[in-house]
Amino acid sequence: MTLNNQALIDLSAKRYEEARVRIREAIEWQRKALASNPANPTYREFPGRALDQPDRSGSGLGDAEGVAEAER
Repeated sequence: MTLNNQALIDLSAKRYEEARVRIREAIEWQRKALASNPANPTYREFPGRALDQPDRSGSGLGDAEGVAEAER
């Protein structure tokens, strides 16, 4: 969640590339956490939150492909 929060700060400051890096790292860690304990409600909730952010970083970078990937 910390990486996701840092990405939100980066997005607010229009540091889109930094946000993208943090978002991707957050998603990777969230997938690992969920795989280790799929019944944990907190672990189940986090990936959805992180997946909202790639849209914003991709839009800020003018990366239509990145936005489409995030939407998928």
